[in-house]
Amino acid sequence: MEKAFVALDQKTNRIVMRHGPIDLFVKIDADDPNVLGAALRFMNEPLGEILPSLCEELPVLLTNVEHIAFPPKGTIAEKMCESAASFSGFDMVTPMISVAGSVADYVCGLIDDNFETRRIIVNNGGDIAFKLDQDQTMAVGICDDVTAPDISTTVTLGWLDPVGGIATSGWRGRSFSLGIADAVTVLATTASQADTAATLIANAVDLPGSPKVIRQSAIELSPDSDLEERKVTVDVGALSQPEISQALLNGTEIAECMKAAGLIHSAYLSLRGHRRVVCSPVGVRTGSNSHQLNHIAI
Repeated sequence: MEKAFVALDQKTNRIVMRHGPIDLFVKIDADDPNVLGAALRFMNEPLGEILPSLCEELPVLLTNVEHIAFPPKGTIAEKMCESAASFSGFDMVTPMISVAGSVADYVCGLIDDNFETRRIIVNNGGDIAFKLDQDQTMAVGICDDVTAPDISTTVTLGWLDPVGGIATSGWRGRSFSLGIADAVTVLATTASQADTAATLIANAVDLPGSPKVIRQSAIELSPDSDLEERKVTVDVGALSQPEISQALLNGTEIAECMKAAGLIHSAYLSLRGHRRVVCSPVGVRTGSNSHQLNHIAI
């Protein structure tokens, strides 16, 4: 296995962390200018331990969470199981559904536990964990399509908002989807929860049985997929307005249930230029003025 890579991107002043499929960008704001360099040196060892620890427990992490007899030992794997279990009533899930968000949470927590910071943002391929100190804010750009990240909505979060994680999913994203959403972005207490919810809501934005949705078994596309024989979306044809509305309604109903259960804070669903929002009170700006904020495109 290749060695973990940790370095400072001089142009963006972000820490870049890579190890196998793990690809993190970490932004740290602190009063002490030495914190960034100290965090850079500190993270090299724990980053190198993440992937081996997950691989060691992979058989458990690829198992339907309802069939796991004994919880895993690792901190990240345990978090993955907890997150998957909390959403198991919505679909059959394995802990792998939250792996990216759980890794982001873990790295954010490590930095927060060991350094005095004003703000920490850990972006793991679009699954984001963050920590805001008192009086700090962060603006997040919401995209309508995971393949064309133009910001359509900006959400401004403050340190008192009950949100610490953001994730986006869609059928043309980096992971398989059972649905047809162009993008579903979820805000939740943790990145692990947001990751899980975004995937499940994006799965629900669907037209079951429609000949316009081309599907293929996940295992045919990736032999190691935890979705196995479940059919994932590989193409979507032209959709009528009623079809778009119905697919978004299907996803919105699931998002509303998750919000009512306290599992998510907000969800932003988009399909073919149409949007639905399931939202708790939080600062939202849309339109041409959104570019004035310091957003994070996800």
